[in-house]
Amino acid sequence: MMVKNFFLKLLNGKSRLFFSLIFLFHFQSFAQVGASLPKSLQSKPMVNVPVLDSLSLDRVIAVSHDALENLYFVTANGQLIKCNVHLKIEQQHTSVAIPAITSLEAAQSLKVFAFYQSSQRFQFFDRFLTPSQTNTVQTETLSHFNNATLSSDQMIWLFDEQNTQLIKYNPILEDVILKVDLRYFLPEKAQVRGMQEYGNRLYIWQNTEILVFDFIGNYLQKLPIDVETSFSFYRNQLYYPR
Repeated sequence: MMVKNFFLKLLNGKSRLFFSLIFLFHFQSFAQVGASLPKSLQSKPMVNVPVLDSLSLDRVIAVSHDALENLYFVTANGQLIKCNVHLKIEQQHTSVAIPAITSLEAAQSLKVFAFYQSSQRFQFFDRFLTPSQTNTVQTETLSHFNNATLSSDQMIWLFDEQNTQLIKYNPILEDVILKVDLRYFLPEKAQVRGMQEYGNRLYIWQNTEILVFDFIGNYLQKLPIDVETSFSFYRNQLYYPR
């Protein structure tokens, strides 16, 4: 079965999603995830690729996908939308009680993880987008988390912006099980813009590089790439638009 890749393009104030046989951006592909980086990487522009389908969504701020290749989108007006691989909208959820979702992860479990930065709360949705009760991250110290993602062992990775720490949090026990001081790895006032776990590796995206850690928080390496909008994984390779 051929897998269709996707990208988001800002068009007339809306985020238009295009499905294509290959990425339509200029991409650099890193070699096998977890392996040493090659000495030189070249971007390969893709041109004259036919668009198979498209869907207009208003101001998409987060995207994820599950193991069945369903796509999940969060819009600025608070909508959580689930689409199948043919871009048919299957489920929608709109919350008016709490601010919009800022981080979304659907690949790590049968549930969809959502994080709300402004209220410092998280929530799980089932595959029908039925929400659970929202929960507040409980820590002993005063912290502000500006990014979160779900781990493969169903814990929550959090970036503590105030203390420049990486935290692994058990949502069932409501307890911090791991802390990593990132001051040795991040420049002063670094802005962490995204996190994602893949293949037992945690990838932390800040302005000019991606930091790689293992599943227990040990630092592995830096990927010196200047990511502008997002990055994703496909068949054990990391992709990002240029």
